[in-house]
Amino acid sequence: MAKIIVIHGPMGSGKSTIVSKLTNKLPNYILVDRAYIKDTMLERVKEKYPNLAKKLSADAMFLIARRLLKKGFNIILQEIRLPAVKKKLGNEHKIISFYLHCNVDEAKKRDAIRQSKHIRPKVIEEMHLKYAYSDKGDIDIDTKKNSITKTVNLILNAIGRV
Repeated sequence: MAKIIVIHGPMGSGKSTIVSKLTNKLPNYILVDRAYIKDTMLERVKEKYPNLAKKLSADAMFLIARRLLKKGFNIILQEIRLPAVKKKLGNEHKIISFYLHCNVDEAKKRDAIRQSKHIRPKVIEEMHLKYAYSDKGDIDIDTKKNSITKTVNLILNAIGRV
């Protein structure tokens, strides 16, 4: 049975950093990153039609995930929520979902560090208001209280890999 790791949380919560470390520790997992699809592959679409880019990126992510799962690959899904994963991919796979979060001030600091051209404190606040909640079944990890290494180890322990 293929395994699915779901990583989600608000902007600035450390999702990309943690997923980058996880992919190094879990070479038998394939990353399917909705944000990459939306922000890189569909960048021009997103500029003019943001809702279309959001919908297409989810559709593409689930298409890729379904095909990989059929071939027996384990996957990491970034930027999607557990209810959507269960609805689109069913319950025949082992799904472990992690909600990464930190407070808004910490997210703003992190965003300021990673953004060389502009800082987006208002966007951070809006994203935290809209997306800063866990879903039933998520394992909740505060990335301000836990270091990157500790967060990765918490995830590895939860999926049974150390």
